[in-house]
This record gives sequence, C-alpha cells and structure tokens, in this order.
Amino acid sequence: MLKAPWRGLPRIARVILMLSFVMPAGLELAPAGVPEQVVTYFERDLVPQLTELYAPGGDGESGIRFDDSAEVGPIVRLHSWTSDFVTDATAEPPVELSNQWVAPVLVGGASVGTALVWINPGDGRPELAEFFPGAGLAAALDALPADAQLVRHAETESWFLVSGGVAHPVLPGTTGLTEPVPLASVPPALVPAAGATGGPAAATLIPAAVLVLALLVIGGVVLRPRRQANATASARP
Repeated sequence: MLKAPWRGLPRIARVILMLSFVMPAGLELAPAGVPEQVVTYFERDLVPQLTELYAPGGDGESGIRFDDSAEVGPIVRLHSWTSDFVTDATAEPPVELSNQWVAPVLVGGASVGTALVWINPGDGRPELAEFFPGAGLAAALDALPADAQLVRHAETESWFLVSGGVAHPVLPGTTGLTEPVPLASVPPALVPAAGATGGPAAATLIPAAVLVLALLVIGGVVLRPRRQANATASARP
C-alpha cells in the first residue's frame, strides 16, 4: 500500500505542493515533435493509469485522489547525455533526444506530480514509465527556459537543466553535483558510485535557485508503476 507522497516532506514543500501550477506562456500541450500517439496517451490514457496505480488505498489516506479535475500540463521531451560526451567532455553534441516525455499532472489546478512516459520498444506503444509525486519536477518544467534541455541520466538517477553551457542539477542522484557547473564538469560525475542503489538520497530534489527564471525545486520521491518492475533492463531506453 502506498504512503501519501507528501508525508515527511518539509513544511515549505507541502505548502508549495498546494500552490496552483501555472503553465509557461506560449507552451502548448502538444509541442512540435511530440508523436501523436504520445500526445493521445497523455490526453486520454494517463490519468486512468495513474488512478489505477496511485489512487488512495483502503485507509483512504495513502496515494493521490485523481478526481474529475485531473488534467495534464505541457509535454516536454527528455534528453540524455550522448555516449561520446560521457567519456569525453569536449565531445559535441553533449545531449541528444531520448525516447521519453514528461508532463505535470494537476488536480484542482495544483500540481500533484510529474509523469514520465516512454514508447515501449517491445510493442511500439506509449506507456507510463515512472511517476514523481510532488511539485518539484513540475516546477522545473514550469521554469524551463526556451533554450534549455531537460536531461536525465538513468545510471546515476540524475536530472539536469542544460542551458548556455551550464548544467543546473534538479535531481543530483549519485553525481554529487548540487550546484550549477560548466558542462565540462559533468562527465566525471556520471560514473555511478560503487554500490550505489539510487535509494532515497538519490531521489531527493534539491534547490536550483540560480536558474535564469529563479527556479526553486523542492521535495519529491520516485514511485514506479508495479508493471514497470517486470520490464527487462534491456528494454528500457
């Protein structure tokens, strides 16, 4: 049974979770380049899937109540570090498009989490890969500058906003990077630490107050859909 994702968060994080989410001006739900099947999944299938996996349990307290007001915010495509950049900080380009998209999920106008959707290479269909409760990643999407890329590195469970040659950590994972750094400083930190498991410490959102739009990222842990656990490691993008 799931525990309420907001329990145990600092008081300020719970306050931010209750604030209304504001969509970035000019950012549409279906930006250019998002496959139609992915847009359809976000619009039609995501909320029912989240309801099935994360709705309140028998105690009526754990989980998230996705009522009729539940809706999906703007879709953002994820990037990943290129294999050449991971081994050579001077390699170009440092990032490339990935087979993953994220979007905030709102209930009653307030963000309750961020959904990550991928296209399963096994059957070619989009499906929910992970769900991040809380307002942290949604805040990152809200403040994403037009020239920035949202980059995820699965091996270290780290997330960065990359803009102007600088990597701003959103989720440090096991990288140890907690402050904005030049891109050249990133590759050495992308080597997973020996024995790292990507546990609670790796999934803690940290402040990134030096972003161009004064982004503040707070709170959140990672909840993985039960059926995701059955996927083979080779099938993940």
